[in-house]
Amino acid sequence: MGFQPNIWTWATLIKGLCRSGNAVVALRLCKEAGSSNGRSGLRFDPDLTCYSTLIHGLCKEGLVDKGKQLFLEMKGRGIMPDLVTYGGLIHGLCEGGEWEEAKRFFIEMVDRGIRPNVILFTILIQALCKSGKTDEASGLLNLMIQRGEEPNFFTYSILMNGFCMENRIDDAKNLFALMEAKGYKRDVVCYNVLINGYCKCQKLEEAMRLFNEMVRVECKPTVITFNTLLTGLFRVGKVEDARALLAKMKVHEVTPSSSTCNILLDGYFNNNCLVEAMELFHTLERSGFVLNVETYNFVLDGFCKAGKLDLASELFERLPQKGLVPTVVTYSIMIQGFFKNNFHAKAMELFHTLERSGFVLDIVTYSCVLDGLCKVGKLELASELFERLFKKGLVPTVVTYSIMIHGFCKNGKMEKAYSLFLEMEKEGCAPNLVTFNTLMHGFCSCNDAPKVVELLQRMAERNIFPDAGIVSLVIDILLKNSNYSEYLSLIPNFSA
Repeated sequence: MGFQPNIWTWATLIKGLCRSGNAVVALRLCKEAGSSNGRSGLRFDPDLTCYSTLIHGLCKEGLVDKGKQLFLEMKGRGIMPDLVTYGGLIHGLCEGGEWEEAKRFFIEMVDRGIRPNVILFTILIQALCKSGKTDEASGLLNLMIQRGEEPNFFTYSILMNGFCMENRIDDAKNLFALMEAKGYKRDVVCYNVLINGYCKCQKLEEAMRLFNEMVRVECKPTVITFNTLLTGLFRVGKVEDARALLAKMKVHEVTPSSSTCNILLDGYFNNNCLVEAMELFHTLERSGFVLNVETYNFVLDGFCKAGKLDLASELFERLPQKGLVPTVVTYSIMIQGFFKNNFHAKAMELFHTLERSGFVLDIVTYSCVLDGLCKVGKLELASELFERLFKKGLVPTVVTYSIMIHGFCKNGKMEKAYSLFLEMEKEGCAPNLVTFNTLMHGFCSCNDAPKVVELLQRMAERNIFPDAGIVSLVIDILLKNSNYSEYLSLIPNFSA
């Protein structure tokens, strides 16, 4: 052989394979060349850079266990990992949800005197926020600052988003203010995160104030900014404000995306602006704008909610002509629409056709059918279908269980309702406020004070707070009971 590859040649090959998503191939070549019987008799001993590249590549492809094995092999050969090596492994562990393991390697790294950089701190903060551990993430940010590592825009944005996802809008707002105090010129990502937080908490005046502020400081809004605000405005019924905001998109030279169109269609339909929704839809069709099945799903859902089953059915039948294949979401919308508009036979006909065709239906579709059957009093059929879910390998969600529990309560079968409630807990499906409210109404209607008190205690254990309507109903029922003082004393304290 005229050319003998050196370590740089191997390193370049491994780097290229890892970057192209072929880390397993790179690892195999590395193993082959590392043995005395390697191809062409060539021997290659990977160095720190090669190990780091392989570990990063494997973790990036979700093969974290292989990455860990290689990490240990590397240390066993006396090659000590550096910041890049630890960073690749820790990132992979965080992406895989293995926070405790990631933390262990982080502590090991720090104990070895390796100083974590802003990228690694940000990775860890993001992992904590994804796990709902925003207090720990905030603590890590403070540690980062104490160690002299300055957070960047991305770090602050991730923690702000974590706070917003937990409805801790004041904490997000304080972090946003801290950035200004530290002299940061906040970018559009930071503004978008906080605007989304305000919209999520339905504080639209604050969201719009922030939008006006970003325009004032010449921070150009993006299509994400407009989409977020439009979603928030439609959600609280501020259709006029949504129209005004839409007009501003042109002023700021922001082109609406397919998501914008979907938001507008959904917003108009949900706010009973049927004429505007249909005008927009027909304009989009005529303009040659490429509409995907998701957009048609919004229109079908809007027609069904407006009771326009003829239009929905006609559009549904036209989908194949447009080269579009209905998804499981499309079928769920149609089945639910048929049930809600009292076309029960059509709903079941479509459902059975799908089952016979072998189309893979998800738990959402089955929940729609169960809901429809329960509402028309076909509880036996619903119960049979519910039992079949497990045979199909489907796991009922809290929505599925709540539908069945409501069906039993509505028909006075409280024993079955409560039995199913216990079953869902046993299966690891946590009941929500809707589940408890349904049961509470059922037991109140039959004056079962002990069960009502028991449910309140279970709610307190899960930090689920009853709404005002339930509290009033419970007090009325308990006051009618001869042992009301005893029951009232057993009601738990729901103060936060």
